[in-house]
Amino acid sequence: MSVANLSYDPIKKEYLLDLRMFLDDFLVVTGALPENANPFGQMLASPTKNEVRTYLADHFKIYFNNDLVEQKVDKVKIEELTIHVTIIIKSSLDPEAIKSIKVLDTIYADEFINQRNIIHINLPGKSKKSLLFNRYEREEIASW
Repeated sequence: MSVANLSYDPIKKEYLLDLRMFLDDFLVVTGALPENANPFGQMLASPTKNEVRTYLADHFKIYFNNDLVEQKVDKVKIEELTIHVTIIIKSSLDPEAIKSIKVLDTIYADEFINQRNIIHINLPGKSKKSLLFNRYEREEIASW
């Protein structure tokens, strides 16, 4: 499972996406670790920021009011068995102007049949929403 939280920083006037994915799954889907390997008890490789950025560019997209927004991978940190990614989304839209957020999320979905991904959306002035993705549900829309 991957879990993401979308929030807004009113001081910087930018959206932040905080994403956590399992490290061993990332290594399997990128070919660095065989799928049947048992990574416990051994040192796992650490993906580079560029490898994570490239993977997410193909597997995670966000649209505000049907317009694709630019995502900038700001930080990539390995935390035990997870990859913690901080993504900055710059948009001229204030949260109040957003009527819908569409997310395309195929993180690990092609490789793992039971993969589940979730994104929690918590923006000022909006009711909280959560979107769930899996192998068959790859595109979801939150509307206000």
